Amino acid sequence: MMKSYIAIQSTLFNGVIDLVGYTDMQGNIRLTHTSIYAYMSRTFPQMSMEFDVRSTDVNHAVVVCRLRSKIFDGSVRTVTEIGETSASLLPDKFKGYPVQVAQYIAFDRAAIKYLGLPSNTYSTFEPPYFTENAIRIPDPANYVLGFGIFRNRTVQQAFEEAKYNEASHATMDLYLHIDPATEKDPVKREGLYAIQQYLALYRSRGCQ
Repeated sequence: MMKSYIAIQSTLFNGVIDLVGYTDMQGNIRLTHTSIYAYMSRTFPQMSMEFDVRSTDVNHAVVVCRLRSKIFDGSVRTVTEIGETSASLLPDKFKGYPVQVAQYIAFDRAAIKYLGLPSNTYSTFEPPYFTENAIRIPDPANYVLGFGIFRNRTVQQAFEEAKYNEASHATMDLYLHIDPATEKDPVKREGLYAIQQYLALYRSRGCQ
């Protein structure tokens, strides 16, 4: 995807700020970590950035990021977010650095929340992944999955199950971190697109 400056609304500043990224095929805004970090460092030079590494497991790296700084009205704003990833799900150049990528994700999530950017704004490190050749699912909520533990369930039913079942939640989290374009099984590939596009639509409507 071609990256360029994007004018994006910030509720923190009640105005527009410029960050580097692109708009994916689902209409989500994808911002680069470099751009987010540079903007936060420049705008909030006294900002405290705390990182708590919860897991260094290459199969499930987890990092918590806490951002804290005074804002223009003199009050202190604090935001905490979690970043998670797995080495097996990362592009080759990042496979050796799952903890670092989890840290990037945590920071970017915290910064996006701190700035009050739209709910469909994500870091480029964030799943769901969409490529130019992605399969477009017209109605992802009612798409019936044909693989795994969610077989014969609609995507919406699968997400509901994942809310209350620990094993289902873990499986859904895994599916959200897989780039569908790398999946060779066409049934699973299309199902992954449906799952990830449903999540994007859900978030774009202001749901979390």
